[in-house]
Amino acid sequence: CEPSDDPRLKLPPFSTSPNTYVMHRHMLRVSQSFHNVCRSAARARRRVYVVSSSDTVRPAETSSCTERLRRDVLRLPQPRRTKYVPGVQLFYIQMRLLLFWKGCVRLGLMRGCPCVLEDIVFQPAERAGLGAADDELYLVQYMPVALLLRAVGAQWVLPADQLPALPKHLDRRGLFLLKPTAVHFVHEKLHIKRVGFAVQDASVRVVWSA
Repeated sequence: CEPSDDPRLKLPPFSTSPNTYVMHRHMLRVSQSFHNVCRSAARARRRVYVVSSSDTVRPAETSSCTERLRRDVLRLPQPRRTKYVPGVQLFYIQMRLLLFWKGCVRLGLMRGCPCVLEDIVFQPAERAGLGAADDELYLVQYMPVALLLRAVGAQWVLPADQLPALPKHLDRRGLFLLKPTAVHFVHEKLHIKRVGFAVQDASVRVVWSA
C-alpha cells in the first residue's frame, strides 16, 4: 500500500493531531541518562552518588542571582552551554563516562574519550556518613577530591605518586585521577563560575535528527 495509507502511521509515535509537542534533544539526553544510571546501578547492585557542581557569580551580580536562577543554571541541559560540566551528575562504580577535559591531552586522551569510573575519592568529612547510609541513592554533601578513572584500552601506567593508594592486585593500566575543574559561562547576563567534573554519561548520545 501507499505509505500514507499505512495504518502504522496512525499509531504512536506517529500522530495526526494538529498539536505536536517536541522535547529538546539535550533535555531528552539528561532524562534518559538519569534513567539509564539508576537502572544500570540497580542491576549491578551499586549505590548511585549524586554530585552537584558548585556555581558562583560575580560579587556585583549576587543580588540578581535568585533561587529560581540558581535552579535553572543547575538544570541547563545543553553540554556546550556549560562547557561540558553538568550541574548535577550521577555516578556509580564501574560506570562508563565520556571525558571532556582538555587537560588530559598530555595522557593522549581527547574529548569524548571513553573511561570507566573505578572509584570516587571523597572528602574526609564525607567518609563518615558513607558507611552509615544504606540508601541506593546518596546525595554527596561535599565536592569529591577526584574521580579515579580508567581510560578504555590505554596501556600506559602513571607513577605511583600520581595515583591514590591502591590494592596491589589492581591493574593500573590507564588509571588516572580527574579533579574538579572550573569553567565560566553566561546565563541570563549572569557570569557563572562552575566547579565540577568534565565528564558525561556514556550511555546516551544526542539524537541530531529523526
